Amino acid sequence: MASSNITPRGNGGRQVPSIWGRDPFESLHQDMDRLFRGYLTPSLRAVPMFPDIDVSVADFARMDVRETKDALDVKVDVPGMDVDDIDVRLVDNILTIKGERKTESEEKREDYYCSERSFGSFVRRFELPVDVEEGKIEASVKRGVLTVHLPKSAKAKAHEKKIAIKAS
Repeated sequence: MASSNITPRGNGGRQVPSIWGRDPFESLHQDMDRLFRGYLTPSLRAVPMFPDIDVSVADFARMDVRETKDALDVKVDVPGMDVDDIDVRLVDNILTIKGERKTESEEKREDYYCSERSFGSFVRRFELPVDVEEGKIEASVKRGVLTVHLPKSAKAKAHEKKIAIKAS
């Protein structure tokens, strides 16, 4: 039996009268969804005034991983960050990418003063599916995108084997 058959989804469009003007069960359902979204994607910062806004690591440092026959290529969005604010490490075949954004601007004019600060950090970590040539790893940042090129080791390249399929 599929889990979707036993999992309640909303209230079937029925309106349940309430002294608060909204369905208390639907409200509970939305609160539970928000709780699990926050648990599965840890927030960078709490936004108590706007509980419906999900500010998560995935929204700040989106990552693409592409595997070719010769390498793994990782791209991470790091808008507004300098090279010195980013740390890339490979330890025991686990790639860790950390970053911290610190932006501060100040503008003074005759009739107003504006000071803004923006801070945020992220950590993305995952185990590489193959061995790589550690001495040939390259990383660069261009237009707010970090690119990490991880060439596969000769052993990893040679390990691939095509499996013959028999027709029956």
